[in-house]
Amino acid sequence: MGFISCLADPDVWLRPASKTDGYQYYEYVLVYVNDVLALSHQGHMIMKGLEDFYRLKDGYHKPDLYLGAEVKEWIFLDQPTTKYWALFSSRYVKEAIKNVASKLQEQERKQRKSHQPMASNYHPELYITPYLEGDKITYYQSQISILRWMVGLGRLDIYTPVTLLSSYLTQPRQGHLEAIYIIYQYLKFHDRSTTVFDASYVQWNDNNFTSYDWRDFYQDVTEDIPSNAPEPRRKFVQINAFIDANHAGYILTRRLHTGILIYLNRAPITWYSKAKKTVESSTFGSEFILLRIATKKIKALR
Repeated sequence: MGFISCLADPDVWLRPASKTDGYQYYEYVLVYVNDVLALSHQGHMIMKGLEDFYRLKDGYHKPDLYLGAEVKEWIFLDQPTTKYWALFSSRYVKEAIKNVASKLQEQERKQRKSHQPMASNYHPELYITPYLEGDKITYYQSQISILRWMVGLGRLDIYTPVTLLSSYLTQPRQGHLEAIYIIYQYLKFHDRSTTVFDASYVQWNDNNFTSYDWRDFYQDVTEDIPSNAPEPRRKFVQINAFIDANHAGYILTRRLHTGILIYLNRAPITWYSKAKKTVESSTFGSEFILLRIATKKIKALR
């Protein structure tokens, strides 16, 4: 069919295409095990071509569910003529909440209301409650897996507490399990979060950024762009990154915790939250380490 496999990800296939008005772009086919997603102004033609080679279970249609997440078209009130794609995980989240509520009911406990997934002064490393045993450890691990999948589906609001609790998969305490219940209490009353893939650009104010001459440090260095990269077509894209570091956030070890959020134009596409093994002497050092990590991720993305 003329598609070539992407060098960065062999499960992404691309093919040059043009619209009737001469607009040039790339058509894509994304493959994940037995799920296929086609991106094109004539996506049905691509799927029809695939159907000539493979038997497609349940045929094909506009995407409404992909890898556990629901997909829908989105319109902003101030842009009524422009449609965007949106991803939301409410079906998956509600099902997980129902299962946890059933578990709490077995224990004759009520699920209380929570307006945040964790307290601002939350430190799981300080818990001295008893260690979990037997099936409770397995249950804890399974709930972390479910919550991490929610994060992958766009629930960035629970990313930090889930990352913190993931550090105790091998030896969780009762307090860590209680923290998971609090996350679910929050999700029960905030289950409609939606990630919208907004293609519009961020209008940055250049006056907020000071220009420096770095040639003393980096000489005449240029970006190492692969010689066999596909030719760019039509509209350029922005990569916008936001970072934050929690300097000495872990009370016992004084290690820092990092957070990175990367947007393509106004669409969040990559998120990262992790405890680092280093101990920095200052907030500046923590931010500098995080900038280095973010820069590597942006270079890899480009």
